[in-house]
Amino acid sequence: MLTVLTVVLLAVTIFGIAASVQQHGHVHLNLAILLLDGMAGLFAAIEWTEWLRHR
Repeated sequence: MLTVLTVVLLAVTIFGIAASVQQHGHVHLNLAILLLDGMAGLFAAIEWTEWLRHR
């Protein structure tokens, strides 16, 4: 379950960066960093809930 979510988050991040490059001709760093930060926060929340559930 966690592996699937990780792959999905990674795909969404890569898609977001690719879309930014296609739209602007370069990576909009603010957008890319914001997206990566959001993904990291979401992943941390998922990890935390999984850890609590297995205790």
